[in-house]
Amino acid sequence: MKQPVERFASRDPLVEFWFRVQEFLRARKTFAKAEGLEGREYEMLLLLKAHDDVGTVNVSFIAEKLFIHHHVAAGIVKRLTQRGLIEAQRSAKDRRSLSLRLTSAGEALLERIVARSVEGLASEGPHILSSLGRILGDERRSSSMAR
Repeated sequence: MKQPVERFASRDPLVEFWFRVQEFLRARKTFAKAEGLEGREYEMLLLLKAHDDVGTVNVSFIAEKLFIHHHVAAGIVKRLTQRGLIEAQRSAKDRRSLSLRLTSAGEALLERIVARSVEGLASEGPHILSSLGRILGDERRSSSMAR
């Protein structure tokens, strides 16, 4: 049986690690697109899932964590709310602020995407770890030589 052709290799471990992580993230966005989500919409659902036990997650928080402008985050919130994937409730303290959370439909959609992502890690994970190991190995050698 033939071995799969290596798609990317670099003599610079940092470049290779960066490429592997970008490839991993790109694949996740492809899975999300197959489920009808844009990349940023998927990232927002992940962020809400990651912070579902923190209490209030609002548009400003999302904009900050996703490195996007507030009005962009607000537009994504509006689309996801219209699709029934997230709920937005007005804050009792500040009526201008929305408290965001996933709906059961949003949770189910995210679970499908994450399940595909975990399957993909079986083939991608070893390459990511190998490139990270090369970086850490180089760092350990450099620091031990400096002593």
